[in-house]
Amino acid sequence: MWTSLPFCITFAASRCALRCVARTKTSSLAVREARLGGVPMPREIARKVIAAFGQPFAAAAEVEDLRPSERKIMELLAHGLTNKEIANRLGLGAGTVRWHLENIYGKLQVSSRTEAVIRFHSANSAASDV
Repeated sequence: MWTSLPFCITFAASRCALRCVARTKTSSLAVREARLGGVPMPREIARKVIAAFGQPFAAAAEVEDLRPSERKIMELLAHGLTNKEIANRLGLGAGTVRWHLENIYGKLQVSSRTEAVIRFHSANSAASDV
């Protein structure tokens, strides 16, 4: 079956033609969508874009749930202070700071200092934009 050169050429050409037809149909749908004011993009990308728009506002709501003492700890954390340095500044024990941080992580739905600071900053910038 694959020994005939004309057959191989015909088979390859037909596969290529099918791909071209599929691309043309996709392209014409994209052009039609753009004419109607839409933006042609895959569903997966659209979902990610929509999710990304909601995150700053969700983060702002989570940061609003922090108590004033937790906000102060977050501000010091954002300045790069260690637990011990935060404890010394606030007159607390290092264990108390760790306990507060665990509560903060839960409220912000994060698992690290870096994630907490990013969420805190994004919430504060979203709140200042509104």
